[in-house]
Amino acid sequence: MLQEVLPWFAENLRASPLSEEYHVSPTQAAEYGNLTLIRKEFVHSVKFEDIPLTTNMGRSCLLSTTEGSLGTMIFANMHFESLNSETLRKTQLREVKAAILPDSDNPKLVLLGGDFNFDDRQTWGDWAKGDNEASSQPLENINIETIMHSDFADAWLHLDKDSKGVSRFTFDGDRNPNVEHKRERMRYDRFLVARSAGVESLEDVEILTPPDVSDHFGLKAVFNFQ
Repeated sequence: MLQEVLPWFAENLRASPLSEEYHVSPTQAAEYGNLTLIRKEFVHSVKFEDIPLTTNMGRSCLLSTTEGSLGTMIFANMHFESLNSETLRKTQLREVKAAILPDSDNPKLVLLGGDFNFDDRQTWGDWAKGDNEASSQPLENINIETIMHSDFADAWLHLDKDSKGVSRFTFDGDRNPNVEHKRERMRYDRFLVARSAGVESLEDVEILTPPDVSDHFGLKAVFNFQ
């Protein structure tokens, strides 16, 4: 799942040998958008659908529904509003939930992933305040609990990755030279896994740190379907 993909990159990717191994989503916004790759050997068919979101920044959700030997799988590739836009992100989260109601009665996996643009421990902008200036507002992360209820698990928290002694930040001004503000260290990027469809097969989630590619680090989830 990729976000902020430029049209020229998407076109080159679809024309590359990689497209022989992967289904590459065909849709692309005029300026930038989401792109999803599905490995062909794992699925018989795939349906891509762009879900429009209420946005001032051209943000969207790319829904992929696959059928294969493991059954139905649903992937939502999301990019929520940036900066101080909690109200819009809350609306977008509701819109994504409405879009991912599965057509199948028993999907094998429902996975939401992408750039949420909010953190589970800090409110946007807290990194710009002094060390003793705690935010007086409730954490924006409460919206996941109130909108998604108990239907989805945050993969990082579900596996208790914070206890493993690894950095939790996917947007890290201390480690990534592409981030403008050195104090901005946030877990903007997440995977949410449906508790009824996939969480029991979740084995690991890992932050990938390729050098000098983006202001965001990558995120990988590993599932083991028996």
